[in-house]
Amino acid sequence: MGQILKLNDLISSVQSLVTKIDARLLVFCIVPLSAIAYQLGGTLGFFMSGLLLPFAFLAFRQAQSVSVIAANGDGLTGLPTPAQLEALTDDWPEKLSLHHQKTACFIVQVDRLSDFLSRHGDTAGFHLQRSLAERLTHVLRDGDLITRIAEGSFKCMLHPVKHLDLEICIHMANRIKSALESPVLIDGNSTRVTVSVGFCISGQMQDHALSALEEGAAIALSAALRASNSSIRAFSPTLLLKHQSRKKICEEARDALANNEVIAWFQPQVSTETGAITGFEALARWNHPQHGIMPPGDFLDTLAECGQLEQLSEEMLRQSISALHDWDLKGHHVARVGINFSGDELHNPMLAERIGWELERHEIPARRIGIEVLESVIAGTPDGVVARNLRDLSKMGCLIDLDDFGTGHASISSVQRFSANRLKIDRSFIKEVDRNQDQQKLIAAIVTMAEQLGIETLAEGVETAGEHTMLAQLGCGHVQGFGIARPMPLKDTIPWMRAHAKKLSSLPSLDRKTG
Repeated sequence: MGQILKLNDLISSVQSLVTKIDARLLVFCIVPLSAIAYQLGGTLGFFMSGLLLPFAFLAFRQAQSVSVIAANGDGLTGLPTPAQLEALTDDWPEKLSLHHQKTACFIVQVDRLSDFLSRHGDTAGFHLQRSLAERLTHVLRDGDLITRIAEGSFKCMLHPVKHLDLEICIHMANRIKSALESPVLIDGNSTRVTVSVGFCISGQMQDHALSALEEGAAIALSAALRASNSSIRAFSPTLLLKHQSRKKICEEARDALANNEVIAWFQPQVSTETGAITGFEALARWNHPQHGIMPPGDFLDTLAECGQLEQLSEEMLRQSISALHDWDLKGHHVARVGINFSGDELHNPMLAERIGWELERHEIPARRIGIEVLESVIAGTPDGVVARNLRDLSKMGCLIDLDDFGTGHASISSVQRFSANRLKIDRSFIKEVDRNQDQQKLIAAIVTMAEQLGIETLAEGVETAGEHTMLAQLGCGHVQGFGIARPMPLKDTIPWMRAHAKKLSSLPSLDRKTG
């Protein structure tokens, strides 16, 4: 593979000369060449020249074809382009039918390539893909074809053979995975990536075209990516049925966003010191025409698979801004609304600019929007697009909340680097905190650390008055959960705020821990 890449310039320079050689001229050359062979080897030499020269001509034409592909293939890897691979396999269906042969399509994708690019940059990404292309070339057999179909994604077509079954293909998939997951040198440092593989054997799809074979491999790859990193999945009829079902749900979810069926519900957050409302968290609900109100656990994974999370966050931002305007007009100032952003969304290099534009367009101060990020996201993101986005949003004035804190193994330096304003302590630490001394020690430690860093704390999932009281005594600044209020549609927030204010006027404030 490396030699092919190095010879590309030479091949392209002689290609114009080679292609001008007419086939008839080569045929006419057989006569003088045969005469020379007769003089050197007698009758045997003449006979052998007549036998071998036509095969030499055919080999020349084949080499010419390969040279054209090498010179005009994928500019990054030197592999054939998808269009060239399609041309090279144009006669395969006929061969498969006439000779009762089989082939298989493998699609290989680097897991979380965006994370790799965030850490190492685009140049390292180019080097990685060239290295993977070379490894694929070495691990597959002569006659097998490879093309790069997207960033970090390759398609492999096995040359038709008589015997090809599931066991052979699983073995081949494992060989591919092992080869591609071995260490890669990036700037002198060894690093690894994992890959997922999906494959489909010919004859499994009702349509026997090679395009259907690729579709089956793509379905298998989707299943592998959903399972976990470094997974292998084979196409099967059952997988097809599941894919069709997900596709239908995905179409419904897209329509739901387009038809404003996905709406923001709001859950209050209150101060443990005064009981006053300090903000709301926007939580998505799907108002399904048949199934009614659906919680996020029933559709977020579907939206993620369909690539709709960015549209969801845009909708939540729009509805949150609208809610802030509505509350202001009715005399209820709400300091902030928290909006959840996934790791994939935070990899969008235009995220900070998009949020800034929306806030400016609606004249909402950035400090009234909280960007809620899972602690696990920043724990695995030392630098790159995610870090830049969070820094830019913080500079803009947006408040950064680390969600599910205590579960993602983020370091103290990460908390500081990402300019976190508040730690949202995970529900697993809050449950029965009023009766569990170990839980109390953990909460006290988190609160003390946050105070030293100048960061606020909020306890999630507070369900009882006892938990609420203990958290106040331990110094946790804010609470949120069913014990305060369940998420509610926007129309219910004003009556709730009025009722809450009335209740506060008749209750003593909670004593916080002193000293």
